[in-house]
Amino acid sequence: MSTPPVSRPLVLVLDSDGPRRAAIAERLEGRGYAVCTAASVAEALGAAALQPRALVLAHRLRDGTALDLVAHARDALPRPYVVVHGDWPVDALPPTSPGVDLHLSSAGATGGRDLPRRLARHLVDAVPLRPRCGMPSVRRGDHMMLVYEARPALLDCLAAYFSCGELEGERCILACDDARSADLARAHFERAGLDVERMERRGALALLERDESYFVGGRFDPQLMIEFIRDHVTAAVEDGYTGLRAAGEGSWLPTTPEDREAWFRYESELGALFQSAPLTAVCIYRREGLDPGALLFALRRHPFLILGGTVCDNPSFGEAPQPATTLPDVAVEERLQAARRLPRRLDEPPAVPVG
Repeated sequence: MSTPPVSRPLVLVLDSDGPRRAAIAERLEGRGYAVCTAASVAEALGAAALQPRALVLAHRLRDGTALDLVAHARDALPRPYVVVHGDWPVDALPPTSPGVDLHLSSAGATGGRDLPRRLARHLVDAVPLRPRCGMPSVRRGDHMMLVYEARPALLDCLAAYFSCGELEGERCILACDDARSADLARAHFERAGLDVERMERRGALALLERDESYFVGGRFDPQLMIEFIRDHVTAAVEDGYTGLRAAGEGSWLPTTPEDREAWFRYESELGALFQSAPLTAVCIYRREGLDPGALLFALRRHPFLILGGTVCDNPSFGEAPQPATTLPDVAVEERLQAARRLPRRLDEPPAVPVG
């Protein structure tokens, strides 16, 4: 029997098939759960003392069936969520069991190689195993803008943003300026409590440099960038994640007229992607040193702003360009102040649809 530290929500995996047990445990750990494993009903009874919140059980075991552990869990655990898979007869398990939230996996008789992924998606979809996250006002499908002045405050905000992404079962990607920016973000996230090494090893977090993201084709191209994001969303879902949570630094905004026009076109076309894909993203702009006219354009292209670590509607979204009556930097400040006066979203755990 293996037992992990239990600072994260704990899942007990019971399966007499060693490779399958290990594959299921690895998949669940990659989704953010703590996992303990058992090869027999006897071992699982001992692990039940750790008070797992959920049980993932093969029906047929070398010393009994899943029913034996379900009967014990009914009395020993506070209404655990139980998923049973395997070659169970249709009438082998009752549809409900008092004191146990019991579910039969739709993975079929053996589930095959796809079983760990399907079980992980089942659990993320159905089990409220996530604690309160640092930025719960972000919702699936938000396209947000964050204007920052101090980089430590930005990294604090991103650490909270990605911690929620991990808890929601999303793959997280941060597009950085360069290797140094990625290393600084990595170190800051570790200090903030994210297990960056584990997340990167499992594929739950990627810190990309500019040449790996915005300049993936050698120079910035709006269509290539949108295809890049769409491909990452598809890959995340195929790998069993509930979606993609992204953040990208826009403060390197290109300076040539051609590249600036390409960037504006990208921001204009990106919005449609949020309507058709499980994507959440925040575009990051540094206030100091960035052309205020570019900031004004970006403000008109993002429906939501992150201010003070929470999300609010952006009153400038969709605003048509007007003849200039004030300096661009004054216009930017006026719009940010107008947003600060709006009500913020309540910091409550969001009801996240899983596609």
